[in-house]
Amino acid sequence: MKKRIVGGAILAAAALLAFHPRQNMTGETKPVVSIQQDDFHSRDFLGEGKIQEADLVIPNDQVPITLVETIDGDTIKVKIKGKIETVRYLLVDTPESKKPGMCVQLYAKEAFLRNNQLVRNGSLTMEFERGNTKDSYGRLLAYVYVDGISVQETLLKEGFARVAYIIDPPYKFLRQYRSVENFAKRNSVNIWRRLDFVTNRGFVGCVP
Repeated sequence: MKKRIVGGAILAAAALLAFHPRQNMTGETKPVVSIQQDDFHSRDFLGEGKIQEADLVIPNDQVPITLVETIDGDTIKVKIKGKIETVRYLLVDTPESKKPGMCVQLYAKEAFLRNNQLVRNGSLTMEFERGNTKDSYGRLLAYVYVDGISVQETLLKEGFARVAYIIDPPYKFLRQYRSVENFAKRNSVNIWRRLDFVTNRGFVGCVP
């Protein structure tokens, strides 16, 4: 009888461990990762889950585009309706690497590499904001998506961009982007790791 009780206790303990695995004992707390980040990470590193172009349903307010070149962390060159255009991402700003008269800023290379990785990862579309289609340099202003996932939101969430370039509000995604930016701030991700690096006017700090 005693053996049966002991055996039952061992089985019960094993069942509890199976449903409640041991927590990380290092004391580190990982930030909560959004579903969108998981999507990009699984495609980038596992090569799985990529949506086929024929399966992608493009919303009516988005336009299909073809990547020509990645310029930097927040700018790409694309072909749209047979014409080559430069597209500046709406509402985000990444550290500068190619601006005349300015040094290469910290995290500029990382932002460029991540942007390039994202836009080469699937079918590209872009969406305009009413009344904000071009900037003073003649670049198209747009929200850009890869397989329906926002590139701007991913760059903000991963700490490669700040919310900026707000020319003529209101914007339909501004509040959403602010929320995503705050996620990166709270978790001190990338550009938010350095005190006073991010300012209201841009970034302060150059690559040595």
